[in-house]
Formats: sequence, structure tokens, C-alpha cells
Amino acid sequence: MAARHCLSRADFQPELLGLVVGRLPLADRVRFGAVCRPWRRAARQEPLPPPLPWLNLPDGTFLSVPGGEIHRMPVPEDAVCHGSVGSWLFLRRPGGEFSLANPLSGDAVRLPEQYDPDLPGYPISFKPLLYALSLSKLYAIDTGSSSKGEPTARDPHIERIADAADDNPGFMCRSIAGENHICVYWSYLAESSGKLLQVRRLIGCLSTLPDKERVKHSRTLSFEVFEADLSADSRVRWRRVGDLGGRALFVSRQSSRSLPASECGAREDCIYFVCDYDDDDAAAPDPTRDCGVFDMRSGVITPLLPDTVVVRPQGCKGRPAWFFPTKTI
Repeated sequence: MAARHCLSRADFQPELLGLVVGRLPLADRVRFGAVCRPWRRAARQEPLPPPLPWLNLPDGTFLSVPGGEIHRMPVPEDAVCHGSVGSWLFLRRPGGEFSLANPLSGDAVRLPEQYDPDLPGYPISFKPLLYALSLSKLYAIDTGSSSKGEPTARDPHIERIADAADDNPGFMCRSIAGENHICVYWSYLAESSGKLLQVRRLIGCLSTLPDKERVKHSRTLSFEVFEADLSADSRVRWRRVGDLGGRALFVSRQSSRSLPASECGAREDCIYFVCDYDDDDAAAPDPTRDCGVFDMRSGVITPLLPDTVVVRPQGCKGRPAWFFPTKTI
């Protein structure tokens, strides 16, 4: 009688492993790569579509969208998470030391002592240029590069290249559904398919509210998206666009990104947004307040999470932000 052979984890073919891991949600992808070296190697070799981003909450936990499951990522015990940029977390240690850490790869980068994560501006990179947007101006920052594309040691050159898409009038009054509202624009920069986009978000609240109550009762009313003309013979003009070419935009104060909607499970031509405009020193009572999805085709805003998902007040300062996992584990 022939001896029976029991399959080990290492016996699974990489092609089969790639099919399996490509159908897993992010949390299970991380667990998959942690099983053994052959599984982790197979996961790294198989290109994966970008998963739907997670919502990084002020207490350092992560909320999956749209299911609302809570996940936790390993961070040093003496560090506090202050948000995320891309697939990196902002960490602060005792004494005010800031660093960036990638919880999926384990990489970490210490930031300069002068670094301030709350500096204004909305930077987006088109190497070797870095673009930043103030309330009314667009700036190009030439970081410089060698013939190999590596940064040089010289000081960056900063140049104002254009006004914002439209003048920002500051606070303004608007009549919405027969009621007077105090409104303001909030802007972001994002790169999408090689294009530079300015995203303008209209936020408002009832004018009858006391000044101290306006921010926490504000809500997002609409969005506008403008594409920059960065050609050599242009002085940077902005053109309003009505769709995102089948992509989805995820915007927040700390990190904005465009992803192919069909690959990450998002809705096409939609803007996913979070409540990142509350600068109150008090802890946010609800970190998912005014988080939603704006459909550019219909102009309709829907909740980011279903009504069945309830996030308890966390007693933590900070703003929610998007966490973008890498394409491979």
C-alpha cells in the first residue's frame, strides 16, 4: 500500500496562493502573509489590486469601510498614533519625537525635530516637483534631482505658479432649502491618473446657531473638482470636471488619493470624505461625524457607514484620516 503524503503549507503552488490572497480583505491578507515564509513570499510576488482604504480613527484604531469592523495595528507601546499618510502612521513618543511607521512592512522613519504634523497646506508630489495649496495660491516646490532621479542636497525652490481654482471668499451666507447657512470652502489637492486636481468642499451650518456650536453642527453640502493645465505653454488654468474617469477620490487633511474604483471596491466618480476640519482642542464626540460619499454624477451625499455601525466617543484628540495599504503585503 502506497504511503500517504500530507500536504504542508509550503506545498501549495504560488499561483493558487495568489488566487486566494487576492480575494481576501485587508485584515486577512495581513494574517495570510504571517502564516509562514512561503505564503508571505507568494503574497509579495502576486500583484494585488489596492483594497478599499481604512479609516484611521483618533485613538489609533482602524475602521473598515463600509462594514465598520474595528482593527488594530501594532505600534510601539510608548507611541501615540496621530493619524496617517498613505500607508504610514504618524507616531509621537514621549518628549515630542515624531516618526513615520508602516505597520504592514515594519519600516520606520524618524522625522526632524522641527516637524509639525499640523502645518497648513495640502501637498501632492509630481517628482521632482511638490505642489502645495494655500487658501488662495498654488505653489510648486522644486526639490531638485540628479540625473538618476535622486534628490539633491540643494535647497528647494518655491514658486507661486497660480491662484487657486476660484477665490476663496472665506465665510459666506447662502440660502439652502429656505434656511440661511454660514458656509466656507475647504480645499484639497490630489493626483489622479497623472492629473493635478483641486477638490473644493462646501461646508455649512445654520446661521442661527451660536458661534461656539457652529463647527460641531456643520455638515458637508457639496464638492467641486478642478483639473490643472500644467503644460509648458500654460500659466496653469483650472478646468472644472464632472467625473473622475471611473476612479474614486479619498480626501482628508493628511492624505488624499485617487484609486481605480473597480479594483478597490469603491463607487465610480465618487468622493469619499471624513470630518477633518474640526480644530477644536476638545476630544471629538463622534469621529465619524460628517463622513460620507459624494456622487459627482448625481450630486447626492450618502453616509460613509451604514446606520448599524456605531462608533463610540473615544475621548481622543485628533482627526480621522485615510489609511492606504500597499498593493502587496
